[in-house]
Order: sequence, then structure tokens, then C-alpha cells
Amino acid sequence: MPRHEARSFSERSLRERLQEPLPERPAIEEVLRLRWDDWHATAEALFYVFRIPPAVGEEILQDCLLALTECWDAIQDADRWFAVVLRNRCRRFHRQARLARLAEAVEADRLRRKIPRRTVSAAIDARALLATLPERHARLVAAHFFEGKSYEELSAGYGATPASLRRILFRILRRLRRSVQPLLEALDSDSS
Repeated sequence: MPRHEARSFSERSLRERLQEPLPERPAIEEVLRLRWDDWHATAEALFYVFRIPPAVGEEILQDCLLALTECWDAIQDADRWFAVVLRNRCRRFHRQARLARLAEAVEADRLRRKIPRRTVSAAIDARALLATLPERHARLVAAHFFEGKSYEELSAGYGATPASLRRILFRILRRLRRSVQPLLEALDSDSS
């Protein structure tokens, strides 16, 4: 078959496929009615694991359901999508709560020692910041910056190339900078 005929055949089949009706998807209300008990059990388990209070948990759950309604047409597997989004929102809340506890601890320490706010901003404990990271990332930062290990030395222990470890460390440091930024801004605004 000549090349131009094959191209026109594929174009015709594509046109035909585009004109076919889409398979019916269940309405979101029906999926919610059928899956609600399982989703609610998943949510309660995640709230327990991440130590999220019930009132905040309900807000997170409602936020996930709203996100579900916004992108319903694009979702392939609703159960999996819901579990992943809910887990990520729980993680975000947990990280923010840890950061708030860190800010409270720094402020309590500053008041106890009667240290000016500007001095505290320069002395935020690096180990407390590392506690806000996942364990694997905290070990990587400590090994590189505190123990002075090179990327090549770390690559063998972490099963990654030196270049990928550089990228991972860059992202970790960017995340730490973003998490400390509100603290520093609050300290600066209080001192002025």
C-alpha cells in the first residue's frame, strides 16, 4: 500500500473514532454514594496517622471532595486519586503543624533567654529545621553539610547518581528556605 493511502486510512479511522460516542461514566453522585464508606474509612485512617484533629480533618476532606468535583472528567481511577490527594493534603497539614510548633519553640526559647528577635533569626536551630524534613532527606542534608561527605560518597549509600543527589539537595534546601521565610518575615516585622 502506498504511503499516502496509509496516511489517509489512519486519518479516516481517527475521524471515525472521534465521532463515536464516549463510554458512559457514572455520575459523581453515584460514585460518592457507592464509595463513601470506603473513602471515609481511608480518611479516618490518614487523620489518625498524621494526628489531624477531627475539625481540621473534615475541612481537608471537604477540600478533597471539591477538588474531585472540579476535575472529575479527567480522573481515571477515583479511588486511587482520592487516596493520593487526601494523603498529600494530610502531609501538607502535618508539615505546617510541625513548622508552627518549631516557630513556637523558637519564640519560647527567645523569651526564656531574653534574646532580641534579630538574634533569634540568625540562630534558628538547623537540627530543628531538619526535623521538619522526611527522615531520608534529613540524613542526606546532615551527611553532606554537617559531615562533609561529597556527592560521590553519598551516591553509593543512597543508590542515586551524584547529579541526581545535587538536584535532590537543591530541592530540599529550596523547601527549607520557603519554610523559614515566613518566620524570618514575622521576626523582621515584629522588630520594626
